Amino acid sequence: MKKWLRYVTITMLSVALTFTMIPMTGGGAYADSAEDPDSVPTSEAECESVPTDRYITPDMIPNSEPVQSDSAGDSGKSGIKSGGKSIKTIPTAVVVIGFNGMPYSDDYDWGKELFGSMNSRSLKQYYFDMSYGQLTFVPVSETSKGGVGGNSSNPYDKANDGIIHVNVDRYHKDWHTNDISNKDNAKEMARSFVDAANKANEYVDVSGLDANNNERLDEEELALVFIVAGYDSGPDSSIKEQSSDLYFHSHKWSIYGAIDRYGMGSELALPKWGGKKLNPYVSIAENCETATRVVPGRMSSLAHELGHHLGLKDLYDTGSKTGPWKKYKVHRMSIMANGSWAKSSSGEYCPVSFDPWSRIKLGWTEPSEIKLGINGLASQDFDNPTNQNNILKVPKESIYPYETGEGEGEYYLIEVRRAEKWDEGISTNAVDWKTSDKKGGLVFWHIDDKVLAQYGTTKKINTSDHRPGVMPLYPENNYKSLISDGDTVHYTTPLFDKYNWDKHKNDSKQFGDKINLPRYNGITMTNQPLDIEPKLREFSGACIQILTNSDRYMQVEFSHSHSFKTIVTEPAGYGYEGTKYRYCTGCGVERWLSIPALTRRDALEGGATKSDAHNALISYGKETDPPGAKFSKLKLKTVKQTRSSIRLSWLKAGAKKYVVYGRKCGKGNRFYRLRTTTATSGTFKKIAGTKLKAKKYYKFIVVALDGNGKVVSTSKMIHVATKGSKYKSNHTSVYVSKKIRTKAKNLKKGKTLALKAKAKKKNGYKVVKHVGLRYQSSNKKIVTVTSKGTIKGIKKGKAKVWVYAQNGVYRTINVTVK
Repeated sequence: MKKWLRYVTITMLSVALTFTMIPMTGGGAYADSAEDPDSVPTSEAECESVPTDRYITPDMIPNSEPVQSDSAGDSGKSGIKSGGKSIKTIPTAVVVIGFNGMPYSDDYDWGKELFGSMNSRSLKQYYFDMSYGQLTFVPVSETSKGGVGGNSSNPYDKANDGIIHVNVDRYHKDWHTNDISNKDNAKEMARSFVDAANKANEYVDVSGLDANNNERLDEEELALVFIVAGYDSGPDSSIKEQSSDLYFHSHKWSIYGAIDRYGMGSELALPKWGGKKLNPYVSIAENCETATRVVPGRMSSLAHELGHHLGLKDLYDTGSKTGPWKKYKVHRMSIMANGSWAKSSSGEYCPVSFDPWSRIKLGWTEPSEIKLGINGLASQDFDNPTNQNNILKVPKESIYPYETGEGEGEYYLIEVRRAEKWDEGISTNAVDWKTSDKKGGLVFWHIDDKVLAQYGTTKKINTSDHRPGVMPLYPENNYKSLISDGDTVHYTTPLFDKYNWDKHKNDSKQFGDKINLPRYNGITMTNQPLDIEPKLREFSGACIQILTNSDRYMQVEFSHSHSFKTIVTEPAGYGYEGTKYRYCTGCGVERWLSIPALTRRDALEGGATKSDAHNALISYGKETDPPGAKFSKLKLKTVKQTRSSIRLSWLKAGAKKYVVYGRKCGKGNRFYRLRTTTATSGTFKKIAGTKLKAKKYYKFIVVALDGNGKVVSTSKMIHVATKGSKYKSNHTSVYVSKKIRTKAKNLKKGKTLALKAKAKKKNGYKVVKHVGLRYQSSNKKIVTVTSKGTIKGIKKGKAKVWVYAQNGVYRTINVTVK
């Protein structure tokens, strides 16, 4: 068996993953995941929301400023330093809300927690590190401070720290699930947020933030955060059910969504700051109560919600959690899953890194792509953990080298993850990793574009009732590994190193000591993979073996991109499928595949067979041009008509012979083959044995063939009237004014020009309209033309535009783009 090898050296990816959110019942909602691996509630509440479908990338953010990395507060150990480099920043207004009987804390410093310049665990530093120094969240300009106005008791609040404390004359209600079934409580939450925003308006300065002048502050212009006095409803379900009025479920929504859903438009107006409308917001609880103590300021919760603010969706199971894919979890390996429940070595909640798919969606990085080729060797050195290009992509062409269909679009992203810096919280799972290096290893992320296309806008990317769109690879039981757990998967073991690879490697004869990256094209959306014959996921185009362990990087060998030989057993044609047989000359894997039937366009364009074109035309009964027909090569037109005959002419078009089709005009009348000829003109007196009649319209089309009987080109359809009535006549020419033709010779790049063409006829005669004027450009890279006859200069050069009437007479417009 031949093998094709590529060597890839990958370094550790020291990046953090954020916290997950759930969609709300009946709508586009986000809420913070309540799933703590150590204390799993009986249910995960859902919060209705109207999230953005946009991904906010750095190039969309208008605000930028020099921002020094906060790593200086930790002796330079926190990662990337900006060195004063200008980066994109999103001004952030944090409104801390106190209620009647539920005041906000007067002894907590949110400014330090979120934006502190000496805090290496701040929110600002987290997003700075996650984005490779490209963006972060910074305090909005504001004048709120302790002891002044609504902030009566928190002494840490200082002007311009982005924190605004306000009290609302309302009561904290049962918001531990944000359950829309209790509309009175939900309305009270909306009222509280509107009141808080209006009170905060006294302090904030948003001048200049509405960069696009649309009279509202969008996600890229401002992040609005509500911190609600009370406790997070995620952990300790037994406590929250006893005193649910104290609890709040973190989420991302919009103020407008609440006002609109509950019909509160007559009561509440959309709040404004500086005359600009506020709408999207994120919200968290002020405190997180655990079984042992109250933990204030869970920044990881806010880090997750701001991931939603940037456009990301939840990657944890937002559904029933009882489906066939329930073991396939992202778990703590991403902040957009359960990564906000991880803890630092000191026991504080600390967000883990974003998964590589989320980083790519937000425009923070581009993966390096491995190409598995014949006898190819390649090496990439990822020796810098802060390198933007330290994610490796195994593309779908390597997973599916020979087939398309349901599984098309599956690929892998590979990274090194280590339980340190932001990711030290993932070490709580180390006992399950089966690795020699308890700090981490390789993570193989399986990405399924088919799932993402179907569920990516519904916030159900990874629900357990269908296969996941984004998940770490968990080898199934067919790999005969301690990584597996009986007939299921060990979902807490997504990290691999050379130790567990060598000890628990696949014993497959085809792959020896290498493990094939599984694929799931043979598995329907809702079937568990273990129910499917194993070979459907064992055979892909990429096998991997970990060659070395290292403190900072691992070397990986990719091998065996299938080398397939194809035998077409029956070619496809117009109206029927073909078949082909493919087999790998290396491992012998084989497939019988269908070849899709040709479309009408395929059958009439260059390379199709004479019979394909024939079958496509004799089944075509419309009066308009069939797909695949072109004017430029044949320029079919009528040159003479009598009461009982029509003479046609056309150009050679580099063909050897021509097949002429015709039929009396009329919707539903399909073409007959009239003649096969080597000439470029002909007179036609009969169609299917019936003589042409006076005062009637007939339609024609010509197919040009090469010496092998393959289609060179198919003409446009023309409609021609026989003589006998001045009310049923033909056009004589096409007119475009000299002034417009002159302008066309001086068309500037990017500019448009309406040709205002007219089809001319004899005075006193009329033409029954079958089709209007039609247009074609000789070179669309230089000039394009619309169906209404407006041309546009694309790039400098010369080209022609043809305007032709229904009987084929035409005008050539010479265009020069300057």
